[in-house]
Amino acid sequence: MTRILSVLNFFIVFAFLPVSGLAQLGGFEKPVQWEVSVDQLNKDSLSVEITAAIEDDWYMYLSKSGDGGPILLSYNFDDSQDYELIGSPQTSSAVEKAVYEEAFKMDVVKVFQNYSILQNITTLNTDGEITGSLTYQTCKEVCLPPQTLPFVIRLNDLQTAIGESNVAAISANKQTNVIKGEAINWPDYGEPINDCKNDATAGSSDDTTSNWSVFLLGVLGGLVAILTPCVFPMIPLTVTFFTKRNEERSKGVFEAILYGFSIFLIYFLLALPFLVFQLPKDTLYRIATSPFLNVLFFVIFILFALSLFGYFELTLPSKWANKTDKVSNNKGGIVGIFFMAITLAIVSFSCTGPILGSLMAGTIATEGGQLKLVYGMSGFGVALGLPFALFALFPGVLKKLPKSGSWMNTVKVVLAFVEVALALKFLSNADLVQQWGVIKYEVFLAVWLAITIGLALYLFGFIRFPHDLKNQKIGWGRKLIGVASLIFAGYITTGFMGNHLNILSGFPPPKHYSIFDTGVEEAITDLDRGFEIAKSENKPVLIDFTGWTCVNCRKVEENIWTNEEVESILKNDVVLVSLYADESRKLPEEEVYYSSNLDKTIDTEGEKWTDFEASTFGKISQPLYALVTPEGQLLNAPIAFTNSVQDYKDFLECGIFTYRDGL
Repeated sequence: MTRILSVLNFFIVFAFLPVSGLAQLGGFEKPVQWEVSVDQLNKDSLSVEITAAIEDDWYMYLSKSGDGGPILLSYNFDDSQDYELIGSPQTSSAVEKAVYEEAFKMDVVKVFQNYSILQNITTLNTDGEITGSLTYQTCKEVCLPPQTLPFVIRLNDLQTAIGESNVAAISANKQTNVIKGEAINWPDYGEPINDCKNDATAGSSDDTTSNWSVFLLGVLGGLVAILTPCVFPMIPLTVTFFTKRNEERSKGVFEAILYGFSIFLIYFLLALPFLVFQLPKDTLYRIATSPFLNVLFFVIFILFALSLFGYFELTLPSKWANKTDKVSNNKGGIVGIFFMAITLAIVSFSCTGPILGSLMAGTIATEGGQLKLVYGMSGFGVALGLPFALFALFPGVLKKLPKSGSWMNTVKVVLAFVEVALALKFLSNADLVQQWGVIKYEVFLAVWLAITIGLALYLFGFIRFPHDLKNQKIGWGRKLIGVASLIFAGYITTGFMGNHLNILSGFPPPKHYSIFDTGVEEAITDLDRGFEIAKSENKPVLIDFTGWTCVNCRKVEENIWTNEEVESILKNDVVLVSLYADESRKLPEEEVYYSSNLDKTIDTEGEKWTDFEASTFGKISQPLYALVTPEGQLLNAPIAFTNSVQDYKDFLECGIFTYRDGL
């Protein structure tokens, strides 16, 4: 038991030592927030200030006593005929510490909390620009890769930007003149009137919990991958290779553990670029809700499924595997073992690819999706690499492993049916966003019903695929899963009879997106109209930030809103305004504007509501619910996703009581 715990500790510590330091990059917050501001001193001179707001416990380096070591903060203004610098820049900081850094073997100066650079400038051309760049590195438990940020100040209107995407946006605006509308000054609803002194906000998203949930999903995916014919036969072969090629058993065990850790490290590193690169705030959300990309995901998942069914082999280029295998043989030692792990990752792609694709698509749309993806991929790598370490510690257990055989192909085929079901979800997402009217609620259920029955027929042996053996004996395991599939098919059938399919909440389209007239009143999707109705009916406004592709939104609507008491409140006591953050309808040309908060041009209705949510509530995730008076005052703290009817009811009742109490 002690040895098992030590191995688990080995993987977990190394899995999350880097992630803990990078966690700040998962959502809106970055370790350092840079801003550029300008003061007009007189007609021909300006004062430019560049400020850095540094997160608690993070720091930048200002100076060092030797060569090498950390990257220091540096900055420069480009030479130009548009302006001249007046004197040297003046700097100031909140907290500076001079310390000896053991890791770099030198004295360094660190700056914490904030830092500012002030430079006076004489302008020579009012149609020109002030440009420059700064380079820095931030550290906490770990040091992030160095960042270089360009900055620009337009002299004709003194508009500023810092960061590549922001600078590019300013340049695009200057060159194209497509932006007609003025930026919207979104309302400030102020602090909540009532904190309610209860758990009404218990449903607010808990990033730590959700991150670990995604990690566990990754572990589950890795365990499934182990049972596939691409990976399972490799376990005894690899462990035996390491333990028998070394005269000392301890060295063989060490190499097997290192091999397992290398597998984890590969999948962790594959996800790391998503976390390190600083993308505009809603980039991943827009990728996940793009109709084009959802159709592309649908096609990719169908290809994955056909490969798993056995109709063709979906593999990465064989020369990649040959090259990494050659390196592993030539290098030996730690480097050789790492390249052996890369070889395994490449040759097992036909089985692991569909699982990783599902993990990636499922996490990328959520708030903090970049960080969640790192957790998920890390969990996958831990589960895939851990058996090699454990069986090296306990080689006797290898003899008790089931032999490779046809059962592994059964795992692949079952996974293929799951891939087809997930593929339909992506096609449904695109259909909902574009409102094609193809994958309606009943159509979705019918296809899933057919997939489930098809799975049952396969498990009972009525359907065979290319890699299935003739006259293959059907074991009790397959029969039990087949029976479970038929029971699930029966459950899906009840959805045609009006039953709320709570288990499937979030996967099918909304029930009102139906081929029949459901009698469901069309939702209010215009914010101004909602406030007008609220004023006339003397009710508070319930702002519902939702999305056509939002799984958690459907869960709330189908599991919480259908509760008799909650439904009564929604119908009688509030004016519900649903704002779809992935609505693709284009804004009129005169309403297109540039959002400095999202760092992009806003030209669709969905982007407009995303900008509203980000600007007013500091979120870009759905669902989010806020109760506001018709006069524009926040009644109580907004609530995000929750599974609890009571928490949601408490949230509604708190806001309504506060509103009525103030009348």
